[in-house]
Formats: sequence, structure tokens, C-alpha cells
Amino acid sequence: MRKGKLFAASLLALGLLGMADAEAQSGYARGSKLATGSWHKIAVAEAGIYTITTADVAQLLGTPCSGIALFGAAGGMLNASNMASHPDDLVPAAIEVVDVNGNGTFEAEDCILFYGEGAGVWRYNSSDKLFEYTPHAYAIYNYYFLTTGYSPADSALRLQTATYTATTSAAIGTYTAVALYHEERLNPVEGGPLWMADRLSASLPSRSYALTLPQAPEGGHATVRYGLAHISNYSGQFGFEAGGETWANHFDAYTTYNTFSRSIATTSSRVEMELTYTPRESGAMG
Repeated sequence: MRKGKLFAASLLALGLLGMADAEAQSGYARGSKLATGSWHKIAVAEAGIYTITTADVAQLLGTPCSGIALFGAAGGMLNASNMASHPDDLVPAAIEVVDVNGNGTFEAEDCILFYGEGAGVWRYNSSDKLFEYTPHAYAIYNYYFLTTGYSPADSALRLQTATYTATTSAAIGTYTAVALYHEERLNPVEGGPLWMADRLSASLPSRSYALTLPQAPEGGHATVRYGLAHISNYSGQFGFEAGGETWANHFDAYTTYNTFSRSIATTSSRVEMELTYTPRESGAMG
């Protein structure tokens, strides 16, 4: 009996060693960073540069600046493929700790700066040469996690100073701006991740929309990207008027959803669009 127990214990030890070795080779974390220390969860709704002070996290007051660390991940949805590589723990996020008097201790006048992204993200499409917004199907916020007393000291990720050599002395007078109208109030097929903003029907066939592009030049152009859904046993049509132009998008019967884009003229910083839905049956929904 005693030999049997020793043999079983040896097998168990070999099994644990094998698991540990496999874990090390696979690159999986041995444990969550959240398992130790004190953490503060920060919700971010949209991309931008954010500031954290003692007014936001009182526990920062008096802590060593070198031990402050931020973790999280870029916005956007995870790749649906199981073959894609995903981090299994929090990823370090670079921060700038502004220590006003340089004493190495976080005080009331100090702050933390970091770039954060929301759950939905803007990404540049190199094929279309446009910025496109991709909403998150299951979340409104992206989350970052702040900790103090991070060990080892001075190992937290910090923003680095970049060197840049100008290639031209020409002044830059224009830039690419983006604006968004995105609401999720209706699920046209009553299932799945597709959500829409407003309902149109034979009794409520039209709506108006407006977007603001700061300092948009007269005589310029804006590319509008939009999604439409049509639920009907018959075909239907959506008509648009914007920038002094009119156009239409046609849907066949049973077609549910599609995205479109259109370049329109801008006459001011306010881009207005009129939408009219023309169904072929009273029970249709757009």
C-alpha cells in the first residue's frame, strides 16, 4: 500500500511539472495581475487623452510615482476566430506621470495622462482611404485598471519621448475630422448583434439627421457612411437629400441590412441629411 501511494504521488508530481512546463511554453500567464495589490477600474467611453488626479482616485495621494501603473487593452471586439492570438491577462498601458515638483511622490497638483479607447473604435481603412467606426456588439465601455505600489519599482510602462525631424516647412491648415451618430435602440430581426437607431414605416416614413464637423470649409466634401435595414416581404427604397444632392438606396424583398457610403458637398460645419422610407406594404419596417 505504501509503495502504491508513493507511485501515485510521483505521477501527480510529474503531472504538475508537465502542466507547469506546458504553461511556460504556451506563454499563458501564471496568474492574474488583479490577484494582488489594490486596483481601480476606469471606464472609457470613447478614444481620447485622459487625466487622472487625486480628485478621481484619492488613494494616489502620497504614493511613490514609480509604483503607479496602468493596464488594459485597445478598444474593439476580440477576433471571433479561436485561432487568433489573444492576451489572457491585462496588457500594460503607457502613462505619463506628471510630477510637478519632481519629488517622486504623487501629490494633489500631480496628474496621470494616458490615451484610452472606448469599446467602439475608429480605424483607418487603407483601401478606401477613410476612417471607419466599428461599434462593439456587447459593450459600451472599455476598461483600464490602475494600481499603486507596482513591483518591481520603476518597471511600469511609461510614455517615451519621440524624436521627429520635419521634412517640410509648409504650414498645415487642414485635417481629417470625424463625427458619429450611433444609437442602439432597435433590433430589427429580434436576435443577434445587429442594432439600429430609429424605426421607419409607412406611417412614419421620414427622419432628419445632423452631424457637426468643426470648421469644415465651404466647397469641401464629406464622406457619409451609414447602415440601413429593410424588413418586408416586398422591396423598398430609402431616399436621401443632403448637400444639395438626392440619391436612393434600393432593397429587395427579405433583405435585412446593408452599409453604404456617399460623398457629399459641405457648405458649413453642420451636415444635414433628410431620409425618406418608401415601403410597398403597410407592415414593412425600415
